Amino acid sequence: MTDARPLRPRSPNLHSFRGLHFILFFSTIFAIVTCSMMSGYLNWNQIGHHLWILSSHIYNGSQQARDSFAMKVMSSGMFNTSNKRTAAAMQHQLACKIFRKLSSLPFTINSSEPPFSKMSSWVNALKQPRLDKAMGANQDDHRTCAVVSSAGALLGSNLGSEIDTHDYVMRFNSAPTAGFEKDVGRKTSIRLMNSQILAKKSFNFTKSSLYKNIPLLVWDPAPQSLDLKQWFHHPDFDFFPTFLRRRQRQPNQYLYLIHPAFYWGLWDILRENLNEELPRNPPSSGFIGLMLMLWLCDEVEAYEFLPSVRFTDLCHYHQNLWMRECSTGAYHPLLLEKRILRLLSISTPNDVYNGRAAIMVFEACHGQSVKHDTNRQVPIDGLHSTLFPLFTSSRYFVCTRIRKDQESSSLVTQKSTCRMRPLMLG
Repeated sequence: MTDARPLRPRSPNLHSFRGLHFILFFSTIFAIVTCSMMSGYLNWNQIGHHLWILSSHIYNGSQQARDSFAMKVMSSGMFNTSNKRTAAAMQHQLACKIFRKLSSLPFTINSSEPPFSKMSSWVNALKQPRLDKAMGANQDDHRTCAVVSSAGALLGSNLGSEIDTHDYVMRFNSAPTAGFEKDVGRKTSIRLMNSQILAKKSFNFTKSSLYKNIPLLVWDPAPQSLDLKQWFHHPDFDFFPTFLRRRQRQPNQYLYLIHPAFYWGLWDILRENLNEELPRNPPSSGFIGLMLMLWLCDEVEAYEFLPSVRFTDLCHYHQNLWMRECSTGAYHPLLLEKRILRLLSISTPNDVYNGRAAIMVFEACHGQSVKHDTNRQVPIDGLHSTLFPLFTSSRYFVCTRIRKDQESSSLVTQKSTCRMRPLMLG
């Protein structure tokens, strides 16, 4: 049965003229390019890079809802102000907002949490030193960290030697270095993995050298609605037996289990920065790891997290798999993650263009909401250190050093303060 309603003539509409669309589009691009060149903000290579990425999003096959969503998210990626000082203040405000949110969340599963606390094997498996100690770091180290994505755009980057200059290098899932050293480096200090790496035999978790002799972090994309007991019995991937066996057979290797509340807290942060409904899919391994390193490190550089001149549909540099969704996100909210990282980036456009983005660390927010308790004093390297618990949780501390003045023999407060670190106990 057909619709009997008469067809109404389409009223004249400027948007119906495609020629005008193209004129307006290219006029806008020309104006942006001209202003950028006059201000010295971009060079011709960078202009071509940005135009190519923009056109690849606009004219990429079918006009699906996700493509429109992608353009909307990425176009709103910068602060709405031309004042550099105001933008810096807004950037600091965003970083500290994330800091306050994450400071209230558990990071790893604790041996005192049920159902793990009721099983002696799991109590022993989850008792480990905090993560920074497992990485061999000292409290007063100035830690430079590289967080290396697995993006296909790393191929041909020649960033390997630069990546290896960092004190610590984080990699993800099954991303190798052998055969790709020129582009991704050789060093691996810590690896963060999805639970399927442990659950699927194809990844060869028990024997592969990728997963040996370094601290490992594991997370499982459990639904937000599950409590820990439900999650333990119904994980997304059946990885718990493999996790426990590794801890029992290799007790000297640190293997941490990320708390679901942590990555769903990250999801809340992403949702709060979008005025739309966000599907309840967890963040990516890369975003989880990067947020962690912003806690642990004094300088963080993210490699190929934001689109560079080598932007490609190749999903991973070590696999021959081509999908646009690996960049825009079919399951993980990748575009929102990129938006947050773009807002937190303190790099020049040229650095991002070349594949690296320095991200504002949380150390700038460490003085906020500190609760003082001067009752605890411990000696450190001949000095006295007073520990101040933060957010009523013993997981965090900051210390003010007190040294003995050689002339007056009196104790004086040292101006520099020890860096606050999360105490992520198993």
